[in-house]
This record gives sequence, structure tokens and C-alpha cells, in this order.
Amino acid sequence: MPHKHKRKEVDKEQFELPPTIKAKPLPVGPPRSAKDNKPRNKKKRKIHHEGYGEDDTPKAFTRLLQFQARGKGLKGLDDGPTPKKKKQKIEQELPTDTVDSEAQAIPKIKPGERLSEFAQRVNQALPLTGVQKKGKKVDGQKDHRVTKHEKKLLRLQAGWRKEEARIREKEQEERELAEEEQDEIDAMWEDKTADLPEGKKAKKGKRKKVVGEVDDKEDEWAALQAKREQRKGLHDVVQAPPTFTRVPREIFKVKNGAKVNVADVPNSAGSLRRREELGEARQTIIDTYRKLMEAKRNN
Repeated sequence: MPHKHKRKEVDKEQFELPPTIKAKPLPVGPPRSAKDNKPRNKKKRKIHHEGYGEDDTPKAFTRLLQFQARGKGLKGLDDGPTPKKKKQKIEQELPTDTVDSEAQAIPKIKPGERLSEFAQRVNQALPLTGVQKKGKKVDGQKDHRVTKHEKKLLRLQAGWRKEEARIREKEQEERELAEEEQDEIDAMWEDKTADLPEGKKAKKGKRKKVVGEVDDKEDEWAALQAKREQRKGLHDVVQAPPTFTRVPREIFKVKNGAKVNVADVPNSAGSLRRREELGEARQTIIDTYRKLMEAKRNN
């Protein structure tokens, strides 16, 4: 459905003006009524305080006078530690004039002196300047908190050191073997009439290998093939019993000969104890029957 709206009335005075009159910009908001056209007072309303302005003494000067009268400054000033009231009373009653109190004068800034120089003099006058800031490092104790990243780096470094030591040991072993072979060859060629040495020199024990490490002389693929099982087909027939490189360990360990002998008693007979009792009774019946039959044969 069409939505028809009534056209707004247009002020004809603002349109189709003669060339002698200049067009002024139209107001953005709605026109004000006669009540709103009253002159507004733009000045801020001042709050009047009684007795204000009678005393024109500067505040900084009044603060100084208060400080002179009371002896207490503003909070937050670095005037040194203020003793408690009790201590002040004791000090007033029992004044102690020592050499240190007379000798140690409070440093004051000199005219024309820089603030950095004055701070340096104050630091030198403090009694804690000669104290050692960092203690000696104790063996076995870490002087800082170790982070996870540092722990990881330490583990990596330990692994690298082990690997490097292992490689050096292997190189040393190879070097020694090469020297021994070279000595044997030199000894053989030195005297041609001499026979070859019957027994070789006692070699050092073999070094332990890391998991996955293979000697250079060995075939890596052969070692890998020996470890892996060959693929079995669907219709393969076993040609020989399996060969074990090491004796298989017992899965269920029997302690003190604790074994259960149920013989051929079926599971339907009951619990394991019941089957064991039935098996023992069966075995006794068989033994007695065999004894009777043997006695008949002898007679």
C-alpha cells in the first residue's frame, strides 16, 4: 500500500528571494519560541565564602610559620626517621654527647653545588656504603631462581656433553686399533723370515653401544632385518619351530611352588579350589584302582 505523507509547509520568505536580498543560512534546529529568546547570563555563578580575601598572606609563607611553630613538616618529606615520643622523652632526659654524634654532621647542599654531587656526598656519608652488597657464592647452591628455559638448556647441554664424550671414546678406540694393526704389519715386514704372530695382543673390552648404534664394520641393514619379523602370508606353513635369541621370561612368577593342579576337571565344577579338591580325589581313586589291578595281576 502506498504511504502518503503530507508535505511540510515551506516558508515562502526563504525561497525565491529578489536579487537585492542576500540569503542567510537556515537554522539547524527548530525555531525558538518567544519565551526562550530571553537574554542568557553566560557568566559562571561565583560561590562566596565568608571571610575570604581578608588575609592576603601567601600560603607558602603560612606553611613556613606553622613549621617553625610546631616543628612538624608535611608528610612525605625525606627528613630522616622521626623517633617516637617515648624515645624523644628519654633522649631529652638523658642527653648523651658522644664522639660519633659530634663528628657525623648532617650534609647540607652547598651554594652552586649540583644535585648529583650532593647525592654522591650523602651516599658517601651513609654508614652502609662499605657493606658488601652480594655475599659469596656457596658451592652446591644456586644464587638465583632457575627457570624452566634454563633447566631445558642444562638438560640439552648435558646430553651434548655425553654425546661428545662417547664420540671421542669411539675415535680413541679406533685410533688404538689402527695403531695395533700398524704395529703388527711393521713387525711382519721388518723380519721376512719370522713367522706371523700366533696370538694377537689382548684387546680392550668392547665399549657399550647406545640404543640404535651399530659398528662401522657391521651391516646396518642386516642388523635391522634381524631385529624385525618377516611378514607372514595368509597360507604360509611353518617349516621349523621358532628360534629364540634369548629365553622368554616367565609371565606369571610362581613363588614357593604355589601351583594349582586341576587336572581334567571342567570349569563347570565350580571355583578353582573346588576343582583342585575334585582333581585330588580323582587322582586318589585312580591310584587305588591301579594298586588293586596290580595286586590281581601278581596273584
